[in-house]
Amino acid sequence: MRNKVLKLISAIILLIILLIPSNVFAATTQTHWYISTSSYSNASVGKSSSRIGYYFGPNVYYDRFYNTFFHQINDGDNKYLAYCLDANWKTLNNSSGSIYNSDDTTLVDAQGSNVTGERLQLLKNVMAAGKQQGHYISAEQFKNKSTSLEKKSYLATQIIIWEIMSGGRTDYVPEVLNTPSGYKNSYDFVSTDAQLLNEYKTILSNAYELSDSGKPLSFGKTYILKWNDTQKKYISDPINIGSYKYDNADNNIVISDPDENNNITISSNSEINNETTLNFNFIYGMSLNQKFSWFKFDATGNNQRMLLAYYQGNNSASLSVKTEEGSFSIVKKDAETNTNIKGAIFDMYKCDSSNTCNTKVHTIDMTNKEVSDEIRINKSGMYKFVEKVTPIGYEKIPDFLVNFDIQDDGSVKISVDSNYADYFTSTNKKSQFCIYNMSKNFTISKISGNESEYGKKITGAEFQIKKSDGTVVKFNKVSDGIYKYGEDGTEDILVSQSLNKYTVFGLPIGEYILEEIGVPEPYVLSSSESNRQKKFRIDEFDFLQVLNSNNKFVKAVDANITVKNYKSRVTINKTGSNGNVIEGVEFKLYDSNKENQIMLDYSDGEYTYDRFGSDMTLVTNYDGKIVINSLPEGTYYLKEISTPDPDFIIDSNNQWTKIDVILNENSDNKLVTIFNSKKSFCFYKIDENGNYLDKGKFKLQVYNDNTSKFEDAALIQNEDRTFRIDKTNESDIYTFSPISGGHTCFVDLDIKSRYKVIELEAPEGFVLPNNQADIETEISINEYGYASGDAVIINKKVTIEDAQAQAELIIGISTGMDRINYVLIIIGIILLIALLIFIKRKMDKK
Repeated sequence: MRNKVLKLISAIILLIILLIPSNVFAATTQTHWYISTSSYSNASVGKSSSRIGYYFGPNVYYDRFYNTFFHQINDGDNKYLAYCLDANWKTLNNSSGSIYNSDDTTLVDAQGSNVTGERLQLLKNVMAAGKQQGHYISAEQFKNKSTSLEKKSYLATQIIIWEIMSGGRTDYVPEVLNTPSGYKNSYDFVSTDAQLLNEYKTILSNAYELSDSGKPLSFGKTYILKWNDTQKKYISDPINIGSYKYDNADNNIVISDPDENNNITISSNSEINNETTLNFNFIYGMSLNQKFSWFKFDATGNNQRMLLAYYQGNNSASLSVKTEEGSFSIVKKDAETNTNIKGAIFDMYKCDSSNTCNTKVHTIDMTNKEVSDEIRINKSGMYKFVEKVTPIGYEKIPDFLVNFDIQDDGSVKISVDSNYADYFTSTNKKSQFCIYNMSKNFTISKISGNESEYGKKITGAEFQIKKSDGTVVKFNKVSDGIYKYGEDGTEDILVSQSLNKYTVFGLPIGEYILEEIGVPEPYVLSSSESNRQKKFRIDEFDFLQVLNSNNKFVKAVDANITVKNYKSRVTINKTGSNGNVIEGVEFKLYDSNKENQIMLDYSDGEYTYDRFGSDMTLVTNYDGKIVINSLPEGTYYLKEISTPDPDFIIDSNNQWTKIDVILNENSDNKLVTIFNSKKSFCFYKIDENGNYLDKGKFKLQVYNDNTSKFEDAALIQNEDRTFRIDKTNESDIYTFSPISGGHTCFVDLDIKSRYKVIELEAPEGFVLPNNQADIETEISINEYGYASGDAVIINKKVTIEDAQAQAELIIGISTGMDRINYVLIIIGIILLIALLIFIKRKMDKK
């Protein structure tokens, strides 16, 4: 009965073997061996009672596959899994024999070739990445507790081991597989099952990561940690490390946990100036033992060898990190000429935000440098620049922000938010940015100084600027009316035909002279050097100071030098008796020596000085007037050469009239009266624009040779409305107003006498001049009875300021009409009263 049962069991097993497809490696081993000692070299072999074979057919292998060999190491009765190295090889079917292992001999493949180098490493990596069973469990436990997926993982590991040992697999690519002679294509078999294929590929992928070629490409590189203002630390971009783990301990460096794509970030709160290497490890397999061990129970024959499924493979990789570091330099430039300049000092602050920049990181001294030294920065982000010292002669620029983005190569991308700076990259990736300064500048304004057109802009004037020693300063012309100082300048004359204002940049500290050398018509260049020149100086602190009338330099608040030009306009009145005008009288104009005739042009009824003109004859018009414009400052003589009046003979004693031209605010209103009648003259009253005024109050004074004073003269009005002097002093008329046409004539005057006309009250709407000389005019009668002198007084129209300025009370106190302030009178009265009281007390005591 017993024999029948054994025969039945054998028949069933044979039937099963015949039914299993032969499309993959086959193993017919029926005996399972185990290593029962902790010493590999002295291990004994025992036979298990289990008799389950290696049958890997469809629907069969996952239930029937079982651990082929197991062994025990230093753990009592615990036994561990081992894989077969050789497909189609058998185990010795006995219970004892010698054990040969990896310590005794070199591993050879199915063809008898040594398995070394990359191939051995491939086997090791697959073993580490494959399915490893910890402690041995029984067949029943394996069958009941192991999942289908877990069984397929065992099978996939075993198949890959056989592929390597047969010579079919030489790398980690699942689809790349040779099929050695006598073997079936295992990949075709694996591909029939999706779960098995996935486990197969996963093992090869993990094994590949253990290889040097399978390391993520991120290793072996140096990464720059960039400063992050928000997080207040240096931080890297994401770095892919695969399955590798950080193996360092550095308190300054923090490694984040990998994300779902195995990317990490590396950060540090402090600078890392020198590259720091970070080591990473990738480990697969059991952690207890890292020894790669295989066994064979007989040194001869094709007897099965077992690979211990308890191996830990690892690979190391490293990368380096350092915190960012870049450098840049500053070029200081002149904004107008784009030339480099020296003399600046900047403070540089790191900003937490555009409004918070409190951490000073550098002081950049460019006192003697046009281009700064390389400036090191170790944090990207925003910085503020403060110009602490400005180059002399230049305007201080406002504080401005710069954003620095440090690149991995140490260059710096610069973004400048300022009108005073600009970014560029020089050669060799050196980063620079330019900071521009506007030169301190002042302006020269050219206006009219004549009362009649005060402040009118005058274009076309020419100037030179000289040093205090007289050396002419050179400039470069930036544009019309704008001049930049330069030692290599080509311009020494400042001129613009369309502008009345010239701007001068960058003049160094020192004292200078501004000299007007040319003036457009009808204005006249003064013959006086003091009138043509203005002294000024450039000061480090006040910048522009101008010499005033008290010979002191005072600060020009608006950095402007105003130069006034005056145009001369001489009006000549030719009158006969009683102030009657005479038309058609001819004259010629000569210089102060009465030798050279003055060159003139004639247009629109008026004469104008022109050195390129002609020596023409001047003729009085229907008003008895001759107008001459633009005579330069100086002395001239007008010679009367003919008259249309047949009853009048030109007297040689009255043929020449002296004309003094002084350029000032009233030089365009000069009125000269030439009298034909003897012992008489006419006085004229005009406003600042040359219009005649018929109102106002005046008096006439005559010079007393005995008292050497001018005394008030009593007047008598004649029937023809002229005045004569009452020598009896019986008349009480001491004042007069212009009779008509703004003039008043005096007749029957003594020869060799002197007279003054003094203005007492200005016409309504006008004010008296402030200066005594401007409210009086003197006329002389020579020994021939002819009058000479400027018999004219000019009044300005009332303004608010002028009205206030004239609030001082003027009273007549004597015939001389001295001007005395009421305060002085009151003080005198008080003193007189005090004196009288004192005298009375003295007399009372007596």
